[in-house]
Amino acid sequence: MPEILAKYATDVGAISIVLFLGVLRSLSQHAHFRRELRGAQVYLVLFLGTLVLRRFVPGDWQLAKTLIATASTIFFAFGAIRAAASIGFHIYRLHRHVEIPRILRDIADGTLFFIAVMIILSERTEIKLGSLLGASAVISVVLGLAL
Repeated sequence: MPEILAKYATDVGAISIVLFLGVLRSLSQHAHFRRELRGAQVYLVLFLGTLVLRRFVPGDWQLAKTLIATASTIFFAFGAIRAAASIGFHIYRLHRHVEIPRILRDIADGTLFFIAVMIILSERTEIKLGSLLGASAVISVVLGLAL
């Protein structure tokens, strides 16, 4: 997994995606879609900021480098997820002429964000997924009952 992210989560790739999303935002007539794409751009700009920050961290600060690299990967994943979900929901909206309820979009985004964070943390750190998934199961039951 880290090799795949290292290959695709680069500054050139992120800049390209940010520019592509900017073009989509400027061409779109839907304010909601433009707002969602702006959120994806913010995550990708944060990713670029962590890449710059990582270059200024001294070589012997290994913990700081690990934390910045983990945050960088999470920002890239969030930006990619937010962009893909926004574009997918927008295509569905245009094709079916039906607006997807905001709560369903938020649940889909939250689930994908959670899965991405779990995968990234398990790859980058020594966190055991079993205990985190057990805690998330309890949270899911509470949210399910609340909904």
